[in-house]
Amino acid sequence: MPFIRALARSNQTLLTDRIVEHVFDPLLENNVTMPDSDDSEEEDLTQVDGGKMSKGSRRAVNAIVNAKYVFPSFNILLFAENYIFPQASAKSITESPEDGIDEKNREQVYQLYYKALKLEPEPKHPELTFS
Repeated sequence: MPFIRALARSNQTLLTDRIVEHVFDPLLENNVTMPDSDDSEEEDLTQVDGGKMSKGSRRAVNAIVNAKYVFPSFNILLFAENYIFPQASAKSITESPEDGIDEKNREQVYQLYYKALKLEPEPKHPELTFS
């Protein structure tokens, strides 16, 4: 929440660009729900000997090493709806000095919101809702 508020209220372009680049881009891009994949690639276990790992093992090790920004319970859609959108649609800083948004930053916060919505893939099966 402090980063979103700083992004919305700051009048420094360099700061807002760095917040997006170093906080929100890695957070959103690394927590996309991965579709179920059929990994039917056969491993050549003969390459494991002699200090070489198989492709599947290399992928598993790389996934563990690159899990820097991955949070297992993080939901991009909920984050976008509950935190980014309210800040983007907040009143102007002149109307609400404590919770407002600087008008020149509003478009950048909305772009972050739209990016979060685009990153999450469509579900295979639509949700069942009762009305």
